[in-house]
Amino acid sequence: MSKLILIGAGPGDPDLITVKAIKKLREADVILYDALANDELLSYSKPGCIQQFVGNDTVATRSANRRSTTLYWNMHKNLNAW
Repeated sequence: MSKLILIGAGPGDPDLITVKAIKKLREADVILYDALANDELLSYSKPGCIQQFVGNDTVATRSANRRSTTLYWNMHKNLNAW
């Protein structure tokens, strides 16, 4: 069974991420991240993990949020295809 897990990046300081969040990042087959996530967090991903930037800048936040939501939903429904 596939799972969709959302991890908040907090205020951007990678030292503040929880141990549980690191564990989930290490288990992930796909990581979708936006401009608020610190790049250092991606270093926790396993080899072969798909990392996809989904945007969210201040100019196009509403549009980016719609795209991200659609992408999250489609990835959850079709995770076995990845």
